[in-house]
Amino acid sequence: MKPTQKKPITAFTVISTIILLLLTVLFIFPFYWILTGAFKSQPDTIMIPPQWWPKTPTMENFQQLMVQNPALQWLWNSVFISLATMLLVCKLILTARDMVVI
Repeated sequence: MKPTQKKPITAFTVISTIILLLLTVLFIFPFYWILTGAFKSQPDTIMIPPQWWPKTPTMENFQQLMVQNPALQWLWNSVFISLATMLLVCKLILTARDMVVI
């Protein structure tokens, strides 16, 4: 085959592309639902049939999160645990590297 010629499109290519696109939608949909749900009011969130896009976006949920919960404390706890774990793993790696005799 010459470099300028295109590869023929096979049934396998078409089917695998469709399957990969469906899986992509399946895996991305929860993130979309959480993001749009964050900007919906409580009744809009539990509406049947579901409302796919917020008609009147609101920041009410974020206000409730910050006022009624210690959200910044939760964020700090996550950052602290992540950094402590990372430093511990780095220390273990450096210690193990010094122990290895080649």
